[in-house]
Amino acid sequence: MSRFAPPPQSQKLRLPTGIDCHYLEWASTNPGPPVLMIHGFLEHAWGFAGVVDGELAERHHVVAPDARGHGDSSHVGPGATYHPMDFVADIAGLVDHLDCDTVSLVAHSRGGIAAAAFAGAFPEKVRRLVLIEGLGPPHDTTPTPERVSAWIARSAVLRAKPQSQFASLEDAARKWCERDSELQYDLALELANSGTRRLDDGRYQLKHDPLLQAPEADPFTIDFMEGFWRRITAQVLYVSGDRSWYNAVDSMSRRQAAFRDLRTVEIADCGHMPHRDKPQLLQPILLDFLS
Repeated sequence: MSRFAPPPQSQKLRLPTGIDCHYLEWASTNPGPPVLMIHGFLEHAWGFAGVVDGELAERHHVVAPDARGHGDSSHVGPGATYHPMDFVADIAGLVDHLDCDTVSLVAHSRGGIAAAAFAGAFPEKVRRLVLIEGLGPPHDTTPTPERVSAWIARSAVLRAKPQSQFASLEDAARKWCERDSELQYDLALELANSGTRRLDDGRYQLKHDPLLQAPEADPFTIDFMEGFWRRITAQVLYVSGDRSWYNAVDSMSRRQAAFRDLRTVEIADCGHMPHRDKPQLLQPILLDFLS
């Protein structure tokens, strides 16, 4: 039984891109544009449940998809890869399915790249955009030939590598907490339950596709993303944690200056995961902005 009230409904949709997209849906009776929650790298939709729970779910129609290769959405087929713009195409397919004039997007970390690219490619479809430390990774100066060779080599290893396994959900939660000092054990146990699948031998295996961890062949550049950021007409809210490593990312002022209408807010005593670690502080901020 879900501890969340109201509990989300688990839905599945075949996108035009061919991906079977799993998403959580809090279908509020209140009218208004849907709010899409776009998670970050190696996360999944349930990571937003804490911040959606309660008033946000009651006041808004919230949809939180598992990105391709993550959670209960399908992995790409043989010969395919995870190009950043593929995630944008998946968002477009989900928005079309929702059959609404506009949506609001709340996106974390790498999910912010896809959400902002969608908002720039289809500015007329986005009403509000929240980027939770989602202005892209540090600028990568690695020459492209070296990146491509590393991408090919690492992808070959990952395709042959079995996904990480754990003896139990408790074992998975403990190991996640060891890698992330901000993560509380009880929450880690919940995320392990939704982020792993039980195998026939009783062990638990991570759901995400190992191929996601291959380096990208195309380097992230601010020049590339600025083209999208400058076309966004929606109001934008940038959320950061005051103790986050992400605050040291290069050219933050330049990134923020590319938006026409951006405001910022900082969450106190918080790292890179405000939606996960400080939902009680983030939710009222989202409620105010999305209204």
